Amino acid sequence: MGQNHFDHYVFDLDETLADSRFLKPDREIAARNSHLRPALHARIATMRAFAGIPELLQVLKHHGAHVTLLTNSWHDYATQVVRQLELPIDDIVAPARKPNPTALTTAVRSVASRNGGKRVVHVGDSRKDLQASIAAHVPFILCLWGELDGVPLPVAEQHTMLVGVARSVPELQSLLTAGS
Repeated sequence: MGQNHFDHYVFDLDETLADSRFLKPDREIAARNSHLRPALHARIATMRAFAGIPELLQVLKHHGAHVTLLTNSWHDYATQVVRQLELPIDDIVAPARKPNPTALTTAVRSVASRNGGKRVVHVGDSRKDLQASIAAHVPFILCLWGELDGVPLPVAEQHTMLVGVARSVPELQSLLTAGS
């Protein structure tokens, strides 16, 4: 496995790391109605990471990278998913309120001030992820297996912050590392 291209990786959660499509309608309702969250939390036990994601994160961590989770979901949900899927995440930033770039910018600056990480990339699957990266001037990798489900973003393909498009986890790993 090659060295990391980046020092700091900022990942979206739902439909980037975790297959949560079956929870999406309930997640959106629970985000607005906190009294409904316990029922949703019970269903997290059936959630799975996309194949190869836990191993990819382990490789990044093995090479000394800092891994941040940046999600629009609420913090307790994100924490429970990270635990359930046993994802090696250093920081959880939630709710991020993407496409607003504030949480992304703050996460990048915080890690840079603590660890000196200057090479950062944001990895996500949605227009909101891309828009946050554009506004924060953070390089972005678009994952096509999530919310977009294989439909490319014409706007993304023309934007200078886009450093790659991954159609699979192995493609993502190639984009994130210098080689195999």
